[in-house]
Amino acid sequence: MRQLMIALTCVGSLVGSTLATDRHVPSVYTTIQSAINAAFNGDSVIVQTGNYAENVNTLGKNISVYGAPGASVTIIGSPGSAVLTIGSASNAPFIGNLTIRNGSGFLGGGISVGANASPTFDNCRVWLNTAAGGGGVFIFANADVTMIGCDIWANHADAEGGGISMLTGSSLTLSNTLLEANTADLTGGGLRAFDADVETTGTTHFLNNSSVRDGGAIEALDGASVVMIGTRFTGNQAGWSGGAISARAAGISSQSSTFTSNTADAPGGAILLVDAAVCFSSFDTFTENSALNGGAIRVLESGLLLKGGFMVGNSAVDFGGAIAATGNENPGAALVFNSNISLNTARFGGAAFVNVGPASAGATTVTFANCLITNNTASIPTGQGGIGVGQNGVPHADTLVSVVCSTLTRNDGGARNGFDVDSNSRVALHNSIVWDNAGPGLSGSWHGQQISHSIFPETGTFFGTGNINADPRLRNPAAGDFTLQLTSPGIDAGSSPLVPSDVADLDGDGDVSEPLPWHFGGPDRISDDPLTPDTGVNAGLGVVDIGAYEFRRTCVADFAEPITVIDFDDVLAFLTAFGGMDPIADLAPPIGEFDFDDILAFLTAFGAGCPG
Repeated sequence: MRQLMIALTCVGSLVGSTLATDRHVPSVYTTIQSAINAAFNGDSVIVQTGNYAENVNTLGKNISVYGAPGASVTIIGSPGSAVLTIGSASNAPFIGNLTIRNGSGFLGGGISVGANASPTFDNCRVWLNTAAGGGGVFIFANADVTMIGCDIWANHADAEGGGISMLTGSSLTLSNTLLEANTADLTGGGLRAFDADVETTGTTHFLNNSSVRDGGAIEALDGASVVMIGTRFTGNQAGWSGGAISARAAGISSQSSTFTSNTADAPGGAILLVDAAVCFSSFDTFTENSALNGGAIRVLESGLLLKGGFMVGNSAVDFGGAIAATGNENPGAALVFNSNISLNTARFGGAAFVNVGPASAGATTVTFANCLITNNTASIPTGQGGIGVGQNGVPHADTLVSVVCSTLTRNDGGARNGFDVDSNSRVALHNSIVWDNAGPGLSGSWHGQQISHSIFPETGTFFGTGNINADPRLRNPAAGDFTLQLTSPGIDAGSSPLVPSDVADLDGDGDVSEPLPWHFGGPDRISDDPLTPDTGVNAGLGVVDIGAYEFRRTCVADFAEPITVIDFDDVLAFLTAFGGMDPIADLAPPIGEFDFDDILAFLTAFGAGCPG
């Protein structure tokens, strides 16, 4: 008999889950909870427009609960617990087109997602809920939550996670979701992830969230991972650090995201990295963020790899209008590739400031490669307009700040403008232009440092190999064009062996050991010009140009400005060079002789219109 009853129960469960039933509220069931109570796995609870003063629990069932198409459904919870509870180990319930508001609880004022549950929320609104943690949503350990097209608005946490809070092992996917005006009395105004995984896609937007302490939009800590594609952070604010994101011992990966007008009263207007956090930022935009130091990004005992960054108009009260980096007890590293760092301001250091720290500190290793660093400003007369390197005591032996294949120009720091070094910090300058800054290009304690194949005014003061004291002839700096004119002394004058490795994988081929394949403007970092005599050092691939940009001539008939336009000016320039026996007019063998073969080579290329 007992075995028969068990068999009948199993059959009933199977039938209930196979023959899905729509359960309508309020026409058949007067409350949402009564419909859920009656539902079997696979059923749908369909709710018509109305205000439902309920605290709803899905009871661990695999069901759908959603507002009828076109309906405007609101659930108003009662104080003391979450408005909607997804039971532990719930097998993928679907929640759609509901407004969950005015709830209050301890962990999760609006929604509480139990451990190991895996719900999906589609087009839901979570508004005006409060809790100690997770004012809008609390996600317990090992749950897997997906939110699509949702609106998490004006929720509040007395402690952490104003909008959403997550525990160890949980995961959250946000797609086309808005987190706006959420607040936390401690950390994570929009979202707090503790040893949890977050992925954001589509047009997900963190807007005007705030925390009293860290992480105005997001606090990620203790093994958390946040992966973002095309995410926007606007107007978020932290009373302490990390206006948009505070990452502590966590990993951040961001691609094509924007950080605008985020603020922190202490470090990191957009992003704070601390306690061995790691951030990979690709083609992100940072504009008008502000902080006490590190207006856009503050790196403290952590690692930053930034490629293709656009860091413009950020500000810091003290130092590092765009970036500030420090190693204190542990190492810190910032690797910045192919980035535009312009129009940033700070009192001490406008573009970037590296605080080396005392001899006992961890190393601070910072590299700028293929970067354009322009029009940054330090507000005090002894400030550092472009890059400043400071220290407290004797620097750590492993600390090194390098600027390679970059252009620093039109920066203003009073007496210290382009690249300034305090005391005995270890620095290097290779294949770079430091020119037309408001005062000196290089200043401070550069004696004995590594300087080579660069263009700067102080070549008589700071010595090195292959350096040039001559106008680099940038095309039109006033209009923001910092490419090289064809008469620039920087063409084919760098040292190709000093081009750093492609650790940022700029070309996406997976080879991080090859020399940088791109310059600031795109492919071909080493593009030997056929008409310019090599004055630099060849690495078997040609001679790299000095500065952020590689000069690109269309073909051997392109003798005159504007480059890429083939016209009569090119003919006149060639004839002038040929008449003066200039080596650039020796276009055909035998090299060293100026004869009709050179003229024929020019006319052939000119007549073909210089294809490719």
